Amino acid sequence: MISFLSRPERSCALSAEGLSTKLGVLLADRDPAFVASLFTCLATHPSMGALASVDEGGDLLSRAIQDKPDIVCLDTGMPGLNALAATRYLHEILPEIKVIGLWEGGDLADLRALLAMLEAGAAGCVTRKEGVAGLRRAILGVGRYGKIYLCEEVASEVLAAL
Repeated sequence: MISFLSRPERSCALSAEGLSTKLGVLLADRDPAFVASLFTCLATHPSMGALASVDEGGDLLSRAIQDKPDIVCLDTGMPGLNALAATRYLHEILPEIKVIGLWEGGDLADLRALLAMLEAGAAGCVTRKEGVAGLRRAILGVGRYGKIYLCEEVASEVLAAL
């Protein structure tokens, strides 16, 4: 199912840091409560806003092509088109879009999928435990500052897996 959320203003605004544009975010997650809390957070943030949400991997690509978000926040356990395949497709057809994985944490199979997503071009990952605040830090780090962002738990797991 695709849910349309309010489109953030993409107009330029003068800030203390100079000219800036609001980051458009596409939320791809199977948990409606988590999506609702993310949308509320993004809707009130001056530097980012939710464009839309999808709860199935098959809807993700068409929505990304339509909306051309700056960031896709992608549930690593998304049904339908899996997160690795979605990351690869997005990286291939819309390389300007940055992907941030949303990881449940703890599962070795999921960790392998997460590592593969990072190898396929994902720009960051946070765990669900990090919540909205952690995701907001990741979005700003990746979207505004061009950084690779891994929350502490993900960074520890990735380093341990090497």
